[in-house]
Amino acid sequence: EKKIKINTPEDLQKYQIGVVRDDVAQQLIEKIGSKDNIQPVADNLVNIKKIQTGRIDLWGYAEFCALWQVKTSGNNPADFEVVYVLDEGNLEFAFHKDTPDEIIKVMQKALDKLIADGTHQKILDKYLK
Repeated sequence: EKKIKINTPEDLQKYQIGVVRDDVAQQLIEKIGSKDNIQPVADNLVNIKKIQTGRIDLWGYAEFCALWQVKTSGNNPADFEVVYVLDEGNLEFAFHKDTPDEIIKVMQKALDKLIADGTHQKILDKYLK
C-alpha cells in the first residue's frame, strides 16, 4: 500500500490518476499541469477496480458521488480517503425562471431545517458510509 502525500498541486504529477473522460476533475488536473499521468475512462466503475488493483494511485471525482459509487458497487467507502481537494463547490437546486419566489422560499426553508436538525447529515451518512 502506497502512502500518498500531496502538499502542492505539483505533487499530483508523481501519481497515476484515474478520471472520467472530460469530467471536471480531468480539466482541473490538466489545468494544474498534469497530463501524462492521467488515465481517462468512460465509467467510474473502471476507476474503482483500477485503484483497488493498483493500476492507478488516485481517483479524481466529486467526493459524495465517488463514495456513493463505491458503496453501490459493493465496496466499503471507509476503504477510500480524500488526500487532496482539487476544488470546492456547492450542489444547489435549480428552478425554472418562472417558478414563483414563494415556492423557492418554502424549499429553502425546508432545506435549512433539514440541515439544522441533523437530517441532512443522516441522509448523507446513509448513502455514503
